[in-house]
Amino acid sequence: MTNFKGKNLFNLGVSFQRWVARLCLMSFPIAALMTTTAVQPAKALNGCSGSDCVQHNLQTQAICTQVGTDSSPNQPVSSTLGWAKGLNTEIDQNILKGNVIAYKIQWSSGNWSNWYVTGINDLDVKFNTNTGNMRRMWSYFTDHKHLYIVCKQP
Repeated sequence: MTNFKGKNLFNLGVSFQRWVARLCLMSFPIAALMTTTAVQPAKALNGCSGSDCVQHNLQTQAICTQVGTDSSPNQPVSSTLGWAKGLNTEIDQNILKGNVIAYKIQWSSGNWSNWYVTGINDLDVKFNTNTGNMRRMWSYFTDHKHLYIVCKQP
């Protein structure tokens, strides 16, 4: 081990070892008290008043809304909006000024797709033939009825 002022740290003598042991015993109760004492917070901004409340401001969280329903879906939109422009996950922000977190598409058969989650399970098996780019399933918003959940900052 590295020398300390010319002495091997393992051979500093019994008195030094006892001093270190006493220091540890004196520090342990203080460290335990510091780590186990619960601090009683003031009433949290979210109305929680228990000792396990987290202080946070819900006013900064996005507000999410479902737009369209199975019985009243959104109609197909113009292809010029850009829904079919590749894999960019900011297309929704540019068009809707919010983040589409999930969506469904009503197929020509009248059946609904399962929920697609943006960036998780929404890659289309087809690609844009004019550019060769891959695309997301929301590219079908241009010619299929659909619904989505969009989240926007307040």
